[in-house]
Amino acid sequence: MKSLVALALWALALWALPAAAQVQAFRDCADCPEMVRIPSGSFVMGSADTEADRETNEGPQRTVTIARPFALGRTEVTVGQFAAFVAATGYQAANACADVVAQRAKRESPPGNWRAHGFAQTDDHPVACLSRADALAYIAWLSNESGKSYRLPSEAEWEYAARAGAPAPDTVGICRRANVADQALLRAAPHWPPPFAECDDGHAFTAPVASYAANAFGLFDMAGNLWEFTADCYAERYPDAPVDGGAYVLADCPRHTVRGGGWLNGPGPSGGDGEHRPANRGRNSPGAHFDSMGFRLARDLP
Repeated sequence: MKSLVALALWALALWALPAAAQVQAFRDCADCPEMVRIPSGSFVMGSADTEADRETNEGPQRTVTIARPFALGRTEVTVGQFAAFVAATGYQAANACADVVAQRAKRESPPGNWRAHGFAQTDDHPVACLSRADALAYIAWLSNESGKSYRLPSEAEWEYAARAGAPAPDTVGICRRANVADQALLRAAPHWPPPFAECDDGHAFTAPVASYAANAFGLFDMAGNLWEFTADCYAERYPDAPVDGGAYVLADCPRHTVRGGGWLNGPGPSGGDGEHRPANRGRNSPGAHFDSMGFRLARDLP
């Protein structure tokens, strides 16, 4: 009897795990970014007062229930994918991206754009130096081309997907799962201010998407590489934000929330993941262009 009970418990635990083998990935068209089906569920959003490197804007914690599955980009949108949009439409993003590497070295450098800025990228790297409007223009074009309604993920959807069933930050070494400020960046930019991770992730600036381990939902680079736009207007605290997975939207929104941390962010004061934790929140004005900002797609499922 005990062996049967143990077997039943093991089977139940196996069913509950969002294992990589259960990842459901698909494309809506030949050139569309790969999407992953994210299951419905509930989770505790935000960080506990005891979480290492916690910031005050990560609370108060609240339970969010995402009643229906949705789809999320398996990776951040790439340079090559954005280039296809530009080739098809003639869209012109502004030359307004500051060369942060040059600024840190106190060198003069003219503003760049998504094609040319402070470091080299290939078509497989995540596209950076875009404004929120640039990202939304790409989303509108791809929605029209594919016949599917893409959008930016809400903050709640993003954090739920980043956690992938884990209630606490991942304890696996950061350089095995994310591109962060590390020893590779220190070698390439010795003028860069600390802190740096003691490990080496192999890339000083951005890395090609999917260079590191995926999380349990099959998503890459939910931590590191680039900060990612969300659909939410930024608020310092959570009380007014929806608990159904929807976005917090205001008619006049001076700043939007970004998530995930980037290649230029190191460990937190306690030595933990700092800005790369699932609960960490950043903010960005709609017209800003940074070489540490990018985006991934979301869309509703039938």
